[in-house]
Amino acid sequence: MSGTPPSGHTEIDEARTATLAAASVHILRYVRDPEDGAQEWEFLCECGKESCHERVFLTIDAYTALHDEGKTVLADGHRLSQIERARRLSGEAEALRRQAVHQLKRAVRNLRATSKLRGTRDAAP
Repeated sequence: MSGTPPSGHTEIDEARTATLAAASVHILRYVRDPEDGAQEWEFLCECGKESCHERVFLTIDAYTALHDEGKTVLADGHRLSQIERARRLSGEAEALRRQAVHQLKRAVRNLRATSKLRGTRDAAP
C-alpha cells in the first residue's frame, strides 16, 4: 500500500475540514448562551478519518479553549489521522516560514535605517 492518498483525497479532506470549521463558527455565533456556558453541545470528531462520524459533547467554553490552544476535538480513543496531522504541521511550518521571512525583511529595513542614521551623524561637523 502506497503512502500517497488517492487522487481527489486532499480535496475531499479540505472540503470536510472547511465544512466542519463553518459549522463550528455557526454554532459559536448562534448557540452561545452568555447566561450559562455550562450547556454541552454536540461537535463532530476532528480526527480526519473519512469513516469517522463520532460526536463529542463539550461546552462552548471547552470547545473554544481547545481551539485556542491549537488542539482538536477528538472522540474517546481517537487520534489525529496521519494525513490530518501532516496537513496541520505543514500549515504551521508555512506560517513559521512566512513569519521568518517577515522578520528578516524587517531586520534588513531596520539595518538600512540605522546605517543611514550613522552615515548622517558621521558626515555632520
